[in-house]
Amino acid sequence: MEYGVSNWGNKWLNALNGVDLTNRLPRGKSYANTGKVYDIKIENNSVTSKVKGRYYDHYDTRIRFDTFNDSQKEIILDTIRESPSILSALLNHQLPLELHEILLEKGVNPFPTSVDDITCHCSCPDYAYICKHVAGLLYMVTHEVDKDPFLVFKLQDCDLLDLLDYDTTSDNIKSIDDLFSNEDNQSTPINGDIDFSLIPDLSINIFSLLNQKPLFYEKDFRAILENFVKARSRYAKKAVDNYHREFYGHSIFNIIEEPSNKRPKNEEDYPEWFEEQFIEKWDKPNQWESFNLEVNDDYNIESIYTSHESPFDDNPTLEYLFSFFIELSESPIHKYNNDIAFFNLLFQFSVELIKKHALIPEFFTSNDRYYIRWIPAVFDKNIKDIIDRLVLLCPDFLVYYHDGKLSKTDQILCIVSLFVKAFDEYYSRWGMTQKLKKQCQYNTFSLFLGQPQYFDKFSEQGYEKLINQWLSKFVLTFRDYELFIVIDEQYDSYTVEVKVSIDEGRMQNINEFMDDCKDNYLKLQLLSDTYIIHEIFPQINQSIDLNENLEFNLDEFSEFFMNTLPLFEVIGITIILPKGLQKIFRPRLKLDIAGSKNEKGYLSFSDIIKFDWKVHIGDDSYEISEFKKLAEKSRGLVKLNNQYVILDESETKKLIKDIEKLPEKLNRHELMKTLLSGEYKDAEVEIDENLSNMLDNIGKYEKCEIPDSITANLRDYQKTGYSWLVQNINTGFGSILADDMGLGKTLQTLTAIQHFKDEGLLEKEKVLVVAPTSLLTNWQEEIRKFTPDLTSYIFHGTKRKFPKKDYDIYLTSYGVIRKDVDKFNKKKWFINIIDEAQNIKNPDTKQTKAVKKVKAKHKIALSGTPVENRLSEYWSIFDFINKGYLTTLKQFRQNYIVPIEKEKNQDTLENFKQITQPFILRRLKSDRNIIKDLPDKITNDIYCDLSRKQVSLYKEILDTSMDEVDANEGIKRKGLVLKLINSLKQVCNHPSQFTKSKKYIIEDSGKMQTLMDILENILESNEKVLIFTQYVQMGNIMKKLIEDKFKEEVLFLHGSLSRKKRDRMVRKFQQNTQSKIFIISLKAGGTGLNLTAASNVIHYDLWWNPAVENQATDRAYRIGQKDNVMVYRFITKGTFEEKINDMIHDKEELAQLTVGSGEQFITEMNDNQLREMFNLRRT
Repeated sequence: MEYGVSNWGNKWLNALNGVDLTNRLPRGKSYANTGKVYDIKIENNSVTSKVKGRYYDHYDTRIRFDTFNDSQKEIILDTIRESPSILSALLNHQLPLELHEILLEKGVNPFPTSVDDITCHCSCPDYAYICKHVAGLLYMVTHEVDKDPFLVFKLQDCDLLDLLDYDTTSDNIKSIDDLFSNEDNQSTPINGDIDFSLIPDLSINIFSLLNQKPLFYEKDFRAILENFVKARSRYAKKAVDNYHREFYGHSIFNIIEEPSNKRPKNEEDYPEWFEEQFIEKWDKPNQWESFNLEVNDDYNIESIYTSHESPFDDNPTLEYLFSFFIELSESPIHKYNNDIAFFNLLFQFSVELIKKHALIPEFFTSNDRYYIRWIPAVFDKNIKDIIDRLVLLCPDFLVYYHDGKLSKTDQILCIVSLFVKAFDEYYSRWGMTQKLKKQCQYNTFSLFLGQPQYFDKFSEQGYEKLINQWLSKFVLTFRDYELFIVIDEQYDSYTVEVKVSIDEGRMQNINEFMDDCKDNYLKLQLLSDTYIIHEIFPQINQSIDLNENLEFNLDEFSEFFMNTLPLFEVIGITIILPKGLQKIFRPRLKLDIAGSKNEKGYLSFSDIIKFDWKVHIGDDSYEISEFKKLAEKSRGLVKLNNQYVILDESETKKLIKDIEKLPEKLNRHELMKTLLSGEYKDAEVEIDENLSNMLDNIGKYEKCEIPDSITANLRDYQKTGYSWLVQNINTGFGSILADDMGLGKTLQTLTAIQHFKDEGLLEKEKVLVVAPTSLLTNWQEEIRKFTPDLTSYIFHGTKRKFPKKDYDIYLTSYGVIRKDVDKFNKKKWFINIIDEAQNIKNPDTKQTKAVKKVKAKHKIALSGTPVENRLSEYWSIFDFINKGYLTTLKQFRQNYIVPIEKEKNQDTLENFKQITQPFILRRLKSDRNIIKDLPDKITNDIYCDLSRKQVSLYKEILDTSMDEVDANEGIKRKGLVLKLINSLKQVCNHPSQFTKSKKYIIEDSGKMQTLMDILENILESNEKVLIFTQYVQMGNIMKKLIEDKFKEEVLFLHGSLSRKKRDRMVRKFQQNTQSKIFIISLKAGGTGLNLTAASNVIHYDLWWNPAVENQATDRAYRIGQKDNVMVYRFITKGTFEEKINDMIHDKEELAQLTVGSGEQFITEMNDNQLREMFNLRRT
């Protein structure tokens, strides 16, 4: 241990050496360092201890110091009162050496000068005035003086702080209760979205405020802490930003083993498997109704509540909390409740704060132990703005302390600090260097890692005050008054003045205010704060002590402006600048692009005739060579052409480096993105009128004439979509049509195909449509219904082959493309259309690669789910329609995914929207322009194919049953016909329903496959759905299969439920955001229920009774429903279901008949009519 390391400690030790006439003092150092001096007590002007001896267990030592007389105390007090700067230092528990020098001039020496000033005693046989045992005690006293220089005066019966009669700022250590005492401001709406990219890097500003060698640590603690903060920032970028789900044991964050050891054979199946495993091992978090935690007096998590059983029940730990949310980062967050979504937002906020070194340590005490938590640097305006926005979004009950509700601000600060503490635990274990780990051995450093400390050893006593004082600059922002640095400019001369304002009143010079102030506490508090200003900018003492403003010339002011003013803002002091300095410019790159006139008005890259880089500073423009010369001559804050400009050395070097990398021209994709966004790599882009006009045409869709052969009446938004598709194909760009489900994407696409057929463009090149197997029949049905002039062929099945006859449209599935991609490349395709484009969302799968391998002149992707949910999926779809436009996935991740998804960077998001806007069209059912164009209820007939198993079973039942029907008549015959209808209905639903098998497989039923496809879209769109079936058994099959596939809780209402359970289910579906799927037995729930939370209704099997169907649909479509209701009627293609449906639609009188009798009318048919009705038709 070193002694006399502080200025006062050094002078104290030198004074003692002067008193030690026998030179015994140095021998005492080894006693002090080896712990032989113990049981030290300091009382008034006396210090006692025990010292281990050679011959005895210990010796008793005592030192008594001479005290100041009343006259000397009065001189000391007058000296302090005469110097505001000394007073302000004392109020911050700082003892300036200046006081020592002034007191010496006045004849008062605070240090011992002779043997008369101290009296020593030791029980050892050494009769020296200062023996080695007393010397050991003197060294220990010196150590205490190093920690607390005020001890020099206390030992002489002069407690300076008692003399001032003021409780110092640095002694006011917060309690844990103080952390939870904030109140939320009256929240007013704030424009704009949360943007974590606005968090500045604060490492320089924060650490510039801290002293290098605080008295609680022998070495440069600031450097050690700064290294730690920067190292954990690097680790966050490496470990969190690059996190991807891996198998158990492969990732430090994966702490719960996967529930299934059956890993997928194909790597392309990993993403879905990982999601299923995540939901399973965390016990279905997508069904949790809440997520909140309780904090205990140790500032740790006491419990985590999810309203369901969860791993947190047994492990409410920081490790589990962090693990859950980092794994959640790979999941679609819209599937989880609002509490989890907000926690996830705070998780991202915490990580960004760590990466930007934008956290400050907050010191507090609880149960006689001391703690540090890391909270957002709220002194920064951008961070404060983010927290204000988070407060508006924050649920009411996320964090509890002593069963009490916290303010939203306190909840946010608490959760962020817990996430940081959790990250530090991971970092300490897995990422910290050995050098930093050695520092962890010290209690003070462990404190900053979240480990509580007692500081009960004598050598550490008082550390809590020293640490609190060291961090006190960060609490200047929490005052009842506001401090200002006011700058004035007069002819290139600058004055700096400190002002204060109370209760948002007028600003007043701080000296004038303190002269007039009657509130002594307030006055001393202000003086205390001026010392913090002094530590940042020592010249301020001149202003305070002499009551003068500071004056600078431009060079001096440039240094002050660049390096000191930012630190004042850190500690919460408002800077007021003169008008000339309120708008300061920085150099920025600018690109001028000009184009020639184009008769067509379409954008053509061959028309670019000018491509010129320049540097703009304010209103002035400089050639590159001119700017380089300027940068060589000028640094800091300079004045150019009457404008203030900052030429920061590092920024200027970076700009020049960027300039040297500038391309002479851009490729087609880069140029398109540059023109659309108006920027290129942060450089502003200016275009001429010709290019501007051509760009405007991209957003204007000239109305195309609807082909005469179209049998549907397109709504206005559908006409727009059709014209948009045509224009994009004419200009050579691909398209993503991403309208909400039910808005008619297929119709718009078919109309465009018909347009190009009418233009003669499908004579030699055809159209390929790739869709899920369950939708192929539906496509063919819509082609037949809306575009009868177009021919189509389904390329599917085990014996598939291309026909000799040419067709306009070839329909196939993703699975077939994966196997037969080379066959498709032997044909020429005018357009390649993929439906349910999310099937190629994973760019590395064989399926995605096969789809992208098919060569076609033009590409269209259709998707009813929000493609923006995951940008990596968006990239894969966009790479299909416009290959290379969004660069590689690695570059896209760096340039867009991380900034948008992790940092919430609104500028990057806006740029992304600008460069993709011409190629994606998404309209929602909720859009104002769409709502007025839609009926309130949209009914869709969905045609489903039978699986091979269903076909076989259908034929077997039909053959057996028809023989019985033929052999009977009358009532028995009618009964057999109804039995046959019921059996075939069950087969069409799912073979297991008819066979009563307990083994349910999705692929065994065409309807079930279609149901899963539609539900995937509904869930991705975060909507709710009612599914009606006539059969309880079918409801049970659906419930099991849906829950297994989507890991969603499925409600099922049927007749055997009690009224109480029915009501509970209805209430849960209506009120709980996590309850999205409600299966209802038609007899049990066809009437009397109000389920307006659903905007989708699926009739899985039909009664062919419009009245019954409408009654069921009206559970969702009734008063209180705010959304348009999409109704899906499932019909198996080629079966009696399709034939009955066609008959009812074609013959109005038959439709009326079924209102009363349902399918009873079928029993009246003769045998030939029945065979015609029930026989399977080839599709």
